[in-house]
Amino acid sequence: MFIEMSQNLKDEVARYQLAFTCEDCKYFEQSSEKCTIYYPAHLHKNATVQALEDGDRLYFCKMFESDR
Repeated sequence: MFIEMSQNLKDEVARYQLAFTCEDCKYFEQSSEKCTIYYPAHLHKNATVQALEDGDRLYFCKMFESDR
């Protein structure tokens, strides 16, 4: 699933402290920077999301599970 990146979305992520990147997910192994259930982590990592510009596609992981 994806959504278009926009300034409004960036504002909401900051305002509501939304957790949706690999680093927030219990399936992400920090030491290897890989998903333990073999999803493509490079699409969902914080650095990738931070680099997106307005209009770019932000991909959400279907298996995300927060460990917060």
